[in-house]
Amino acid sequence: MREFGKITLLLTAILTVCVLAGCQEGEERSRVVTADKAEDGRIKSGVEVSKTEKTSKQTAGQGKAMIKVENPVIDFGKLSPKDKVRGKFKFTNSGTGTLQIKNIKSSCGCAVINQAKMKKTYEPGEMGSFDITYTADPDPGSVVKNITIYSNAIGKPAFACRIKAFIETAVSKSPEKFNLSLRAENGGLGPIKLKSNDGQAFKILGFSSTRNGIRASFDPNIEAEEFVIHPKVDLTKFTGKILGGVINITLSHPKAKSVKISYSIKPLWATSPSKFLVMDAERGTVSQRGLFIKSNYGEKVEIESVKSQKDMLRVVSQKEDGNSVRMNIEIKVPTIEEYGQRFLKDTLEIKLKTGDVLRVDCAIYPKREQVRNNK
Repeated sequence: MREFGKITLLLTAILTVCVLAGCQEGEERSRVVTADKAEDGRIKSGVEVSKTEKTSKQTAGQGKAMIKVENPVIDFGKLSPKDKVRGKFKFTNSGTGTLQIKNIKSSCGCAVINQAKMKKTYEPGEMGSFDITYTADPDPGSVVKNITIYSNAIGKPAFACRIKAFIETAVSKSPEKFNLSLRAENGGLGPIKLKSNDGQAFKILGFSSTRNGIRASFDPNIEAEEFVIHPKVDLTKFTGKILGGVINITLSHPKAKSVKISYSIKPLWATSPSKFLVMDAERGTVSQRGLFIKSNYGEKVEIESVKSQKDMLRVVSQKEDGNSVRMNIEIKVPTIEEYGQRFLKDTLEIKLKTGDVLRVDCAIYPKREQVRNNK
């Protein structure tokens, strides 16, 4: 009986183990089937979804916008001053990401870019363009203007394009500009030549100059492609510090209503420095300055007298140096009692034996503390 009981317990235990093992095997099979179904039916777990999203984001982030301009340089060739021409720049997004055009700028106001109807974004392979209007410079010669495209393009966020042109006036002039001499016959000015560059004949309608110092005779009825003018210079008109000027010749040419020729002229005498400047000056002190006087035409400097208008300047010494003169100047800064102004000014007048008078101004700025105390 006891033996039977033991056998019964043993069989019960074995049966229990088998049942448990079967349940576990069923669970494992169930897991395998579920995984298979997930793979066959493309049902992804939470972990798998996050991996997919990460991969998707990396793929999108790898897209790089690039810009390729078909012709980055436009050459307009020969133009007359103020001619208006138009051009077009074409580009392509040669990258794999979206190209964003942020702005397009020109290096000068003479080149106007039309961006009003232009798109701002371009997908890979998509083409775009923009128009530009250039107004030719007024002065002759070669010109180059920069046009910069600002975008998100990799490696070239600021892509530089250019427009080129050669400005040629309809009527050329010779000389382009010149220097007059106060010691040469007729100021050293020779003939002025005018020539049509486009074969269009023209007339000379007028001739004028600054201070009316240069005159010329002409016949307004004569029409030709070339002219030679023989101007006359009146040197008595060129006095004072402002000696330069402009000759203006009016024409009948449809593309050149006038031509201008600038000129300059050196004064007889020069001082170095041209003026004295004393900053943060102590009241009641004296400072030393040097002054050099020379002739622009190789003549000897002979001084007759020197005078200070307000007695702040005094010549300590002077010495001839060839055809020039060197001076040591003493500058006295007045006390507040003498001159209470914040800004002090004096002029040194140097009279030469030729009768010419040279004037050298002096400006004195006392220290701010002293100015405040005076207030």
